[in-house]
Amino acid sequence: MMLGDTAQTITQGVGFKFKNLNKVFYEINKNANAWYTQLTVNFRSHNQILDLANSLVCAIELIFPSTIDPLEKERSHWDGMKPVLF
Repeated sequence: MMLGDTAQTITQGVGFKFKNLNKVFYEINKNANAWYTQLTVNFRSHNQILDLANSLVCAIELIFPSTIDPLEKERSHWDGMKPVLF
């Protein structure tokens, strides 16, 4: 099992993408899409925080389209207070 979050890559010059890893497994297995699953339910944060985080990820995808894998929006089972930015 492999896990990762390309939206959290902070090292300059590192361009790891899960779709590239997918190509390697496809060559080995010829059925690579069977192992790739994005987890979209977040158990650490509530929806108000995730709405903010999702909007930041969308901005990264628009401004720097080749830097992270396209991601589905994360959701939570809980609502909470709207975050305040300073």
